[in-house]
Amino acid sequence: MKLIITIAVSTIIFGRIFTYLRKVKPQLFLLFEKIPRKWKEKYIYRWLVLLPIFLLSSIIFTLSNAGDIVGGTILGCIISLADIAFTKL
Repeated sequence: MKLIITIAVSTIIFGRIFTYLRKVKPQLFLLFEKIPRKWKEKYIYRWLVLLPIFLLSSIIFTLSNAGDIVGGTILGCIISLADIAFTKL
């Protein structure tokens, strides 16, 4: 339960930070502009990217004995980055 709450809170916090940074300094997110326009706003592409990242990060967290708060914060950051990457401006 602690992991889910940490993921939700960090997703909201990082989402707001990344949205603000995208407005203020769009050059930080130039890599995301290379994603084809037809892929943006499609959840299947977002989850095709996120699923391997989640699997890899869960293996790393398990092997390194990272706590729920650290794992949830990193996963929340990854989710909010994917939201920014796959959202149209």
